[in-house]
Amino acid sequence: QACFRPRPGAFAQSLTCGRTLLRGRMARRPNASLEDANMANVPQDAPRTGATFERRYSHRCPLKEAERGEHARLDDRAESLGRAVTPRGRVPARPSVAHGAGAALAHAAPGTALHGVGEPPPGQHACEVFVVRHGERLDEVPGPERDRWMRACGERSFDPPLTARGQRQAFDSARMLFVRLQAVPKPFDVIYTSPLQRCVSTAAAFAEVFGLPMRVVPALGECCAALRAKNKLSQPRWERLMTPEDLSRLCPTVTFLEPDTVPDELYLSAAATCAGRLARGRERLLVVTHREGIRSLAARKAHVPGRAPAPLAGVGHFSCRQAGADGEAWEFHGVLNGSKDPRGPRVAGAADAAAFADDPAEQELEVAEPIVLHF
Repeated sequence: QACFRPRPGAFAQSLTCGRTLLRGRMARRPNASLEDANMANVPQDAPRTGATFERRYSHRCPLKEAERGEHARLDDRAESLGRAVTPRGRVPARPSVAHGAGAALAHAAPGTALHGVGEPPPGQHACEVFVVRHGERLDEVPGPERDRWMRACGERSFDPPLTARGQRQAFDSARMLFVRLQAVPKPFDVIYTSPLQRCVSTAAAFAEVFGLPMRVVPALGECCAALRAKNKLSQPRWERLMTPEDLSRLCPTVTFLEPDTVPDELYLSAAATCAGRLARGRERLLVVTHREGIRSLAARKAHVPGRAPAPLAGVGHFSCRQAGADGEAWEFHGVLNGSKDPRGPRVAGAADAAAFADDPAEQELEVAEPIVLHF
């Protein structure tokens, strides 16, 4: 009995050794975390091949090496804590909410679709519209990396890339939305995005998490205040933006929707008008645009007074009901923010206008009265 009596701490040590061995095996299998996470999320009776499996459990848009390292770190953390992981092997971020009806949505159980708030009367079709703002952009973060980019960008200072933090913000929000919609078999069919690269990179994070293709819609970029400040819209609009070839190099799954498919609009209402047209005939719509796009939809379509909140990588939640042959009726339900960044979420209004001054070009826009939401 004395020979086989376990010494104090032996069980904990054996667990540590087991995790070390498991990590060693994972290192020899580069895709182990993805494969294991996929299998953990696939029902026992589900087919292992076919379109459904390909859509739910594979992701086509590649990540940079730095992002892969971040995901590997999250895989290790999830494994050590014994927590479930998403199909990419990442720990779902716990969302926070800017304000409004989104507060109730944030406390819903994972897998609960975002219905029920402001639903239309029976018999009237409504489309849930999720409008995503891009993550943190490089030109807003002082430092040597920003200085190098500003010297090299030439006349393209209006089109900065995301920072590493901005990439993380995008993935945090994408994981948050994926968890909230995981009970829906196919929440979206495609992701629409502004042609500016900070939006394309943000959309790429959502494309990776949801396993969806991307489509660039130029009208979603017309609301960008930086473009307007640089007078780019007075020239042929998209000659100086990224070409379809550049966009394909940034993310191979992206396709380009020709600019002339959307008529000219006032720069602030272009994204709102475009979103309304894209929502027709759909159950849900996911678009990635700029802060002004969220505010335009809230103010011009949902008739929300003041400035709607638009944190970095925030997800504005709307519902769009077709009110006629050419019109829509919109409702604004709040803004979800899955990012852990200390800069968000933020609340809009006249007293908080300084919190939204991170786009210098937007300082010329008028400051509205404090926002009051009714649900």
